Amino acid sequence: MVSPGTGTHGVEPGATGASALSVSLPHLTIDAHLRLRPGELPGMDIGVPTGLANPRLHKRCAVDLSSHDARWSVAIALIRRLHVLPSDLQFAHSENETQAIAHCRRLLASGSDDEAQRIWKSLIDVAKEVRLRSGTMTVPNLLSSLRGQFGLRHHPDFERDWETLLNITADYKARIETELSSGYVVARTAERTLLQTAVEDHPVTVVFGESGSGKSALVKSVLDGANPSWNQVWFGPDELKTALSAARRGTLPLTHELSLVLNATVKTRNVLVIDSAERIDAGEFIVIRQLLQAILSGDGDETKGAWKAVIVTQTQSGDGGEEPMLGPRKAHPVEIEALSSDDVKQAVRPSPVLGWLAAHDDTVAALRNLRTLAWVVKAGAASRADRPLTGAPVTPRSAQISQTR
Repeated sequence: MVSPGTGTHGVEPGATGASALSVSLPHLTIDAHLRLRPGELPGMDIGVPTGLANPRLHKRCAVDLSSHDARWSVAIALIRRLHVLPSDLQFAHSENETQAIAHCRRLLASGSDDEAQRIWKSLIDVAKEVRLRSGTMTVPNLLSSLRGQFGLRHHPDFERDWETLLNITADYKARIETELSSGYVVARTAERTLLQTAVEDHPVTVVFGESGSGKSALVKSVLDGANPSWNQVWFGPDELKTALSAARRGTLPLTHELSLVLNATVKTRNVLVIDSAERIDAGEFIVIRQLLQAILSGDGDETKGAWKAVIVTQTQSGDGGEEPMLGPRKAHPVEIEALSSDDVKQAVRPSPVLGWLAAHDDTVAALRNLRTLAWVVKAGAASRADRPLTGAPVTPRSAQISQTR
């Protein structure tokens, strides 16, 4: 591949790269180290695609190197690797522009013709700007410049990978309960507000608390309730380890490196949730750190800023235990404390079986762990279901056994 600023000395005759030369009809010129023009030079044929011929466009071009005979072989090697791409974009009725707008329509979630014309104009503006700078733009950079203006479909290279990530997320979240079996939802208003603010204001939020305190449930509830338009990607320790392994990610299946897929997001707001981080092997910290560095905002990187990270862990890991995973990056901590006594009382009072517990402070104190409370409420509901209906005859247990013999 010939890079910008590389002269003919930089082209090796045996190289396998190729360069694209886009030209406007009816002129065909390269105003750089080489000038293509009609002439004769053995072995220097350049074909122009049929159907694009123009009376003033010569199909055979040569290199003017009469004063540099020693460079002929190098020049021939260069020319053979140039792909001439004529276009009619300067014409009032351009077939190429019509085709380009049709391609733009396929990029859009809406498929709108008007929006396709707008994205085509935006691409032209991007090309003009890039031409004055580096001359190249990566796919993540281009998506970053467009996703805030248009509702895009996933890039075809990453579409199946995104389907995999969304399925993993849906499966993981489906197993996180946000309400008790009775249907009661613990309000936790103060903690909900604190977590929502932290996630919105900080690139990385570490949510920590005792086992069973309801950390994952609160994170799920806040993200779904306060930020429903955000794109969520959830991983547990096992799924994350597989996704970060080049050898094993195909089993999910993921085709590309996880950081490349995440940076190809078409959403302006995204959040990566790493749950149960206390169970992550220390050997995985380095690759997780590299992942976070690749997707989170950094100075001077225009592709960043679309992602937030939420790390959910137990208290023993929340007090500095996440530092090896984050490296020098600072995280904002949010502690999830045990339920208040009032929360517990409100949860058990409606139950005919468990209502009496609200009057016993020692029992209420033991139920301030959300997981424990959920178990008790579920057991109370099961106990009530096993009781016979009021007024129904009660058959002694011994009689029931003898009848089944």
